[in-house]
Amino acid sequence: MANKPKELKPHIYVPNRDGESKRKLMQGSGTTTTWDFDWDVPGSYDGEGVITVDGVDLAGNAYVYDDEDKLVFTIDNTFPETEIKITNYASDSYDFTVEWLSSESYCTFDVQHRTPGENWIDWEIDASLTSKDFHASGDGTYKFRVKATDLAGNVEKEWSKVVIEIEVGEE
Repeated sequence: MANKPKELKPHIYVPNRDGESKRKLMQGSGTTTTWDFDWDVPGSYDGEGVITVDGVDLAGNAYVYDDEDKLVFTIDNTFPETEIKITNYASDSYDFTVEWLSSESYCTFDVQHRTPGENWIDWEIDASLTSKDFHASGDGTYKFRVKATDLAGNVEKEWSKVVIEIEVGEE
């Protein structure tokens, strides 16, 4: 007489905090063909994970996944960080370039500027570009700030800022 399996529910292998897979029992949905598993992703988890499933049917036939039956995914809980700087500036010109670069690839950026006597103004919103030319309207202090959003929706916590003092004036 063949041994009958103790559990007829399939098992799922999910990564833990250390990136190691742990075998967990799946839950039935009321039918014998649909199973599910709820996984609370630890907030400290960052990186790639792989999920696989195995099981045994009533006749004792085991199913073991092969390489094509896995789900590979990435969890990103890291906030991007951005640097911003002024380039292509000559002391006798009102023209310069503002450049920004994120610690992560594939970010979008919100960029604002503040001209003398004005409030912050949206310059680029949800932009993929990483630099833009600026023409100052006259002498004074010009401020720029940028905040990045990565593909996972993580928004940079603080604005990255840069200030430039323009003093071309008449000689």
